[in-house]
Amino acid sequence: MAYGKDTAHLLNTISDAYERAEMESQAKHDYDQRIDALRNNKYADEDDVHNFEKAEIIKRSVDNIFERATYQSHVRRSPERYDHVKSKVARCLKVQKSVNRRTRK
Repeated sequence: MAYGKDTAHLLNTISDAYERAEMESQAKHDYDQRIDALRNNKYADEDDVHNFEKAEIIKRSVDNIFERATYQSHVRRSPERYDHVKSKVARCLKVQKSVNRRTRK
């Protein structure tokens, strides 16, 4: 049930749960078709099918890790005014301090 980086990126950006479920369903359907085609191939044995399944799991995991890393990188850079802060805790403390200053005024 692996899919490319473009599809994985779309899954992270789509807010509608129905659309996300539809894309997951389509990806699973494509995966099942590829497995069936491999099983029906007279030159492929069961080891080939098993290796293909393992490769698809690894590919999906790597794509998922890549997408999560991209998303986390975006989160770390946003908002840009806190780029110079070295950690999330320091950023949180800085935000709290600025909020406290604003409420006192």
